[in-house]
Amino acid sequence: MARSAGEGSAGTARAARDAALCAVLGEAPQVVTETLYSLARRGVRVADVHLLCTRHAERAARTRLLGRSGALSRLAAVHALPRPRARIVPLRSPAGRPLDDVRSTRDNDAVARQIVQAVAALARGRRPLVGSIAGGRKTLGVYLTLAFELFARPGDRLFHVLVPPEFERTDFFFPAPGEPDPIDLAEVAFPRLREYLPERADEGPSLRVIVDAVQRRIDAGDGVRLRFVTARGRVTAFVGDWELRCRAADAVTWLAFARRRVACGCAAPRQCRRCFVSPEQLTCDFGAWVDPDDAKGTAADLRAVCSRIRDAMRRAGVPASWTDRAGIASVGRRGTTRYGVPLPADRIAIDVERSNPCAAARATAK
Repeated sequence: MARSAGEGSAGTARAARDAALCAVLGEAPQVVTETLYSLARRGVRVADVHLLCTRHAERAARTRLLGRSGALSRLAAVHALPRPRARIVPLRSPAGRPLDDVRSTRDNDAVARQIVQAVAALARGRRPLVGSIAGGRKTLGVYLTLAFELFARPGDRLFHVLVPPEFERTDFFFPAPGEPDPIDLAEVAFPRLREYLPERADEGPSLRVIVDAVQRRIDAGDGVRLRFVTARGRVTAFVGDWELRCRAADAVTWLAFARRRVACGCAAPRQCRRCFVSPEQLTCDFGAWVDPDDAKGTAADLRAVCSRIRDAMRRAGVPASWTDRAGIASVGRRGTTRYGVPLPADRIAIDVERSNPCAAARATAK
């Protein structure tokens, strides 16, 4: 049957919202269906399931989860849920052979790298990512949690599934319709450190190398990134993954200072006289954007802009330690004050369309 254009768009949008589940798995594959059942009750649809497991766990998954008579098919049939596509990702030894179990430090290091790479690859996709740490050895859950800390995006979530002792090591996979639900799906809070990742972190460095690099950047306050996007003449600013809601004129003023920083190319905190300038030295007349009735921008106007930008970052949840580095900062005494963006030029990205954001800001101000 042919779809109308509207149906196609709705189907595409819905598919983009469906989640991918990444789960570490031991010899109790029930945790997968328990997680899927509980996610469905929360309104989370899962389209793809990625099972990271040793060879023993893979046997249990293929025998009890997969296939037409497996628990995944039964769950979909009994509860009228879409049946997700399932993919088994065998964990391998340092020599590349399928692991029966994780028994040594070298095994641990190899497994850690594979789990991190799997999560990094999924985080590059369009689907929201859901993780389950309920299966397998404790180290597998630890590494999956760490991988989420490093690569998860806003909206990606991590869970652990719990059932009463009498349901453990049984053939319970999910409750039948009308039965009491004994499953407790606990969401696991975790910090997101994605902004601190070094270049090419998802291309194969060991977990230890990635963690050491992230820690150095945290210690140096080096994870801040600032990006400006113009669309239809309007400037939108992003600090890390946070989209900021600020006045159009403030965003364009901020962009003007960011342009000077990028053109200068330096990383000096505040001493550079090429990219830290007085209000009169801005290439665009920002005063017309801030107050259309008084085109001459003053230092007082600019201080108000700086304050509103800091407030916008705080409202968005940007870490306090980032606001001074990503916003417009000042240096010098009043009367000789210069302004600029302290963030190094290589941490600022400007995606500009052909339309003129300065003109758009003036139009918005009017």
